Amino acid sequence: MTPDLRREVLADHARRRAGFQGSPHDGAWQEARMRSDTCGDDVTMRISVDGGRIAQLEWHGIGCEVSQASASMLAELVPGRPVAEVPALVGRVQALVQAPEGTEDPGLGDAEALAGVGRYPLRARCALLAWRALEAAALGAPAA
Repeated sequence: MTPDLRREVLADHARRRAGFQGSPHDGAWQEARMRSDTCGDDVTMRISVDGGRIAQLEWHGIGCEVSQASASMLAELVPGRPVAEVPALVGRVQALVQAPEGTEDPGLGDAEALAGVGRYPLRARCALLAWRALEAAALGAPAA
């Protein structure tokens, strides 16, 4: 992915924010909230699970373009996936964020635009905030 395309994908996701929902829909949700003490970005991730798979996902949050875009990318990628795969998926995204720009992971869709963000440590935290909230929600663990 070229640097220009990467910026365009990030900006597009930050604008349209797939999966963003202010108030939760009715139903049984597993939820986790993560907040960055460094920059103030804040994301709450909600999932409903059916048959061991993430049936629905929605999120709410405020933050920079990177955190909002990353949550949007997550919301498009994760529904339908087995809950048991979430930790490995989060690990793949974390590795991608820390990898050099231009690194590819074909199974991550638009999240490939996060490659190389890790060269800026604060931006890496922003990129991973929603993914860590997803993992906490999937594990049923309270968020820190």
